[in-house]
Amino acid sequence: MDDNEILTAVNAHLADSAELEQLLLSYFHRANQPANDLVLFGKGETPAVTLRYGSNGRPVSLEAGQTLRPEDRTELRRMIDEELLSPGPIQVARAVMFAGMPTAGFFRFADEIQIIPVPPEAPRPDFAVGEHPFLLEFAFPSSPNATVNGLRRGKRQREISLLLGLLLAPNIHGEPPSVKFHWVLDPIVDGEMGSSYRQGGYSWKGAQPAGESFADTEPYPPLKEVDPMTYYSRSGVGPGDTLEIPSSLANSLEHVGSLDPDDRERFFRAAYWYNQAIAMWIASRSIAFEAFVCAVEALMPQAQGQKACPECGRDRSHGPTRRFSDFVDRYVPELPKKDRTRFYSSRSAISHGGKLLHADQVALGMMGPQGIGEFNDIRSLGTIVRAVLINWLHEPKRQSESASEIAE
Repeated sequence: MDDNEILTAVNAHLADSAELEQLLLSYFHRANQPANDLVLFGKGETPAVTLRYGSNGRPVSLEAGQTLRPEDRTELRRMIDEELLSPGPIQVARAVMFAGMPTAGFFRFADEIQIIPVPPEAPRPDFAVGEHPFLLEFAFPSSPNATVNGLRRGKRQREISLLLGLLLAPNIHGEPPSVKFHWVLDPIVDGEMGSSYRQGGYSWKGAQPAGESFADTEPYPPLKEVDPMTYYSRSGVGPGDTLEIPSSLANSLEHVGSLDPDDRERFFRAAYWYNQAIAMWIASRSIAFEAFVCAVEALMPQAQGQKACPECGRDRSHGPTRRFSDFVDRYVPELPKKDRTRFYSSRSAISHGGKLLHADQVALGMMGPQGIGEFNDIRSLGTIVRAVLINWLHEPKRQSESASEIAE
């Protein structure tokens, strides 16, 4: 073995890639990326270590440079063991999220997730349809390394946000991941209206970002549970509506926790595209349409190799439209084949620049038969895609076990 290869020697091969990168940066204080597949860490001109990546984007080697001292190796091993690999105390973090209706009760999933209303002094919309805030509390394993701790908190918050955006309705989302400024209208003074360029965000006096434990739920009733078939078939917000949950929510979260690493990655990729479709709904119906289809494709097994005809040699394997149609049929069998095919064909035309939905070309683009038809299509597609993702999650036998039969 090359004496300069220390990935295993310092236990770096056991660490999360992003956490390892941050730990190396915090130790050496300087990094340089001269190529896509490697990062150099070190304080001087000569790197102390070189982190190399494989084709999957994950580290495959950690090479010691000339300036790496024996005591550096010892310290890196200690830091990786104590700050990345050793279970730290469980911390409870808090984040503001928003729903299409007020939250008046609480939901608790084990010792992992809790939803509660914002306190009475927190600001709220003055009207029914809007972004109504609620508090998400979640547990995560902490690290004594502050940067790594922030990474873990952010990763867990992102995962739960994607899950709630998929499993709850309507329009569940968190604050943007980066700072954004907006032009906003100032309050009218003496009949005059003005504007200001201000940072978006949500807070209130006395807001606490985290605590040692979950907040007390005694003041709140449990969120009302609704049969999943009824819950996911509803649309719109009515007067006096408050946030409710499907009775299957806890079971869905348990299924997510039982996914193997590959299926977990696929599922969160699918949930990401579903959430992006909802987020882009107003800005671009075409992009939202494409993102809905991407959510399904994220779960589809990879196409197998060509299936040649033994007589003529032509490829007889199914194309992407047929594979998409068959996959959707597995999880939403009541959808007619012509609709499954039409959805994928429309998506292909959008992806390759051959089409924009009517709403993205004409003001008030929902008017007329084309606009109304496309609006109904994308609304139906969103419902179908959510059903595919949730039914895949609840499937007794994991999808990967039967990947070949769908691809044939």
